Amino acid sequence: MIPKILHQTWWTEDLGELLQKRVNHNKQQNPTWDYKFWTDGDIENWLELEGHVKDLERFKAIQVGPAKADLFRLIVLYYMGGVYMDLDNVLTKPIDEWLHDEAPAMVSLNGLRRVDFCLVGCEPGNTYIKKTLEKVRSKIDQRVDGSALHVTGPPNWRHANRRTREPIQIVGLAECLEPSYERREVIEKEGFALGGVGTPKLPWVGSEDGRDIECVLVRSRKPWSQVKAPDGKPSFFNWQKMRRKSLYHDD
Repeated sequence: MIPKILHQTWWTEDLGELLQKRVNHNKQQNPTWDYKFWTDGDIENWLELEGHVKDLERFKAIQVGPAKADLFRLIVLYYMGGVYMDLDNVLTKPIDEWLHDEAPAMVSLNGLRRVDFCLVGCEPGNTYIKKTLEKVRSKIDQRVDGSALHVTGPPNWRHANRRTREPIQIVGLAECLEPSYERREVIEKEGFALGGVGTPKLPWVGSEDGRDIECVLVRSRKPWSQVKAPDGKPSFFNWQKMRRKSLYHDD
């Protein structure tokens, strides 16, 4: 059984109005879940306290936000378990209504039928997470550079688990381009349909034929253009995924 812990992270406790609204929504919607919000400082303190020295070194070596979040979610799910969700997501249903008790792991699929790290969960020590984490650790140790997507992101899940055949629950997500949070709330009440996902190649629980993938959250990229970068300057869209600088701090 996946522990009832909901993890989210940001580099600071100052989320801004839009992101804070989403956090409040998800916390209020899931009152029986232990909500853990992690800043970069919290993560470093936890890794040091738990004795994960090498992972602490890897986390500190990375300077690009999404890559730090990618590494952290794999580490915290492997050791602690629970569900990790990105801050730009809004759950359309309480977790207890769609997460199956017998599922040892859960992952979301995007509209391209690919694994997406924005919503992922598992029991501690899960094989899918373990293999993905091993691949990401290896890339960081070798200082493989490039975008966060390819160095630490979900492609590593796909490459590391081609032969993994353990049960997993798969859920869907929908992109929402509507910038108005109020309008988004109205849309949520009407429900979402995630068409064209098809039958996933991974074994999973929750459906007899593997075709009814339930859409349980909506994602909008709007907040990223309205928050501040770590240097305090006004942000621009997807500032954390800049490819003009190294993924790592200078050694």
